[in-house]
Amino acid sequence: MKPELVEQSELMQVKLTLYFKNDPINDPINDPIKLTERQSMILQNFRKDKTLTKESLCVKTGLSDATAKREIAYLKRIGVLKRIGSKKNGYWVVGE
Repeated sequence: MKPELVEQSELMQVKLTLYFKNDPINDPINDPIKLTERQSMILQNFRKDKTLTKESLCVKTGLSDATAKREIAYLKRIGVLKRIGSKKNGYWVVGE
């Protein structure tokens, strides 16, 4: 790291540029996704029945509506679960 002095009228700045090297061994982006037992159970239910509704999932698994909604949102956010189509006529796609 080498400081760079930038001079302007009535102003003096010191500019420091940092360079980071990604460590492929400890890179969290490339680490496998670790799912909880509950999340794995939800994905298993969606694999069995792609048209399963959140309400039906709650009945089958005993989860509360809020918990199911939160877990589904998380699984969608990390890209493991995807909804294709509308709420009424759509279906779920489970990724790996």
